[in-house]
Amino acid sequence: MAEASRNFLNRNSSALILAIFGLFGAILIWMSTPWGIGVGYDSIFYLSAADNLLSGLGLGRVDGYGNFIPLTHFPPLYPLSLAGLSFLAGIESDLAARILAALVYGILVWLIGWLIYLYTNSRMAGVLGAGLGLISPFMLDLSYLAMSEQIYLVLLLLLIHTLNRFVFNQKFWYLVVAGALAAMAYLTRYVGLSVIILGVIALLVFGRRPLRKKVKDTISFAVISLFPMLIFYFRNWLLTGSLTNRVILYHPPTASQLKLGISTIAGWLLPPRFGANTRAIVLVLLVITMVILIIVGYLQKKDHVGLPPVQPASQQFIVLIVMYMAIYLLMLGVSLTFFDASTRLNDRILSPIYILGILLVFIVLWNSSYLQEKSWLRIGIILGCIGFIVLHLLQGWGVANRMRLEGRGFSSKQWRSSATIEKVSDLPADTLIFSNEAFAIYYLAGRTANWLPENYDPVKGQKATDYDQQIDAMQAEILSRNGALVIFDSISKNNVYAPLEQMTSRLKLLVDLDDGSIFVKP
Repeated sequence: MAEASRNFLNRNSSALILAIFGLFGAILIWMSTPWGIGVGYDSIFYLSAADNLLSGLGLGRVDGYGNFIPLTHFPPLYPLSLAGLSFLAGIESDLAARILAALVYGILVWLIGWLIYLYTNSRMAGVLGAGLGLISPFMLDLSYLAMSEQIYLVLLLLLIHTLNRFVFNQKFWYLVVAGALAAMAYLTRYVGLSVIILGVIALLVFGRRPLRKKVKDTISFAVISLFPMLIFYFRNWLLTGSLTNRVILYHPPTASQLKLGISTIAGWLLPPRFGANTRAIVLVLLVITMVILIIVGYLQKKDHVGLPPVQPASQQFIVLIVMYMAIYLLMLGVSLTFFDASTRLNDRILSPIYILGILLVFIVLWNSSYLQEKSWLRIGIILGCIGFIVLHLLQGWGVANRMRLEGRGFSSKQWRSSATIEKVSDLPADTLIFSNEAFAIYYLAGRTANWLPENYDPVKGQKATDYDQQIDAMQAEILSRNGALVIFDSISKNNVYAPLEQMTSRLKLLVDLDDGSIFVKP
């Protein structure tokens, strides 16, 4: 028994060491969220869908009039996961989101290190990769919100690895697993269609079987990966007459949106104090270096240079990563142009590029024959990686510490101590409420509320043509139904609302508090 245990530890020592990093990651998320998981605007859709599913209403939310609105704007896997964990553990959905965030973050940290180790055969590379994932301020910031991105990233990494394994060993069960992972990724985020596109291209281009069998494999993968979402789309169409509650309009990305995307990526390399120009230069140099090393690796494979060849599986994995990055960015461009003009190319939206970028840099550097042959260069790369991790350590600690002290979103210390929320809770139960923070009222006061009319639709990129009429209609409903208009001082979208004087022209002030005001019928 002891001998078997020693053999197991020897064979799996690297995976176990990396698992320790994952465990620390899970503990870090849990210990730094005493106020609860961060709850943003999109989080409310997920949490309310989970709550309403458990209550028997279905997967969706209830608006300020008491109407049930099925969830269509977001895919179902994340709220279903929250509902399942809430049901099994007998806990609230936001606590389930906190537990899930800690678990998934731990898995993600471990997975980054394990894949780097697997495709470099270097424990040092795996440990450094897991260490960067553990303290990364960008990964931490993403993981402190009740959002679907974390799960998507785990599924994405597993999917690319599984596809790579199938290409090399042609075992059918790898194809089935890859299809299932792609299906879950698509059910997590609509942009998950990109992983299905990757799978189709990879199977057709890189598959080693005869063409007829490659086509058969591709069809099998597509059926497995698309079928669950087709069921969800059919459900959406039956309930709402729309697949995703989106309309197709032409609104190409603006220069400011593209600039934000470039600034976001450059910001991953150096802290803000280094300046935008310095970060941009470092980004360009890094991209050039990676391109050169990838080309050299390809030439090595073709025996065009007299250096040891790169491991084929690692090189194929790199190709799949680069392909996915291109597909993902292309789909973001399509979304910005035709479906959602409000998409911001920030850390959250570009998180797959960040995670895959970590793997790409480590695997390319460690598999470079120049690095393997020159010990001084290898030591320099290791020291450079350690320096990069140290550079981000304080920034990551700051993110974790702010989360611990203040919380984030509607679950933050500031929102939980809101005097206006407390006053809203005292309003009669049947009060019709309009507010510029309707979701805060739902989450903290347990009351449904309607959003104020907006003069601009950021998703469609269009101005409202009947905005004054919408304001008049809102006031008429408040007057006729003894409703209330709740205005929080923390207006996050003040550019889309009418002046306060116009919104309250026919109403009287009920109470003026430190963080907001409530207006009612005179």
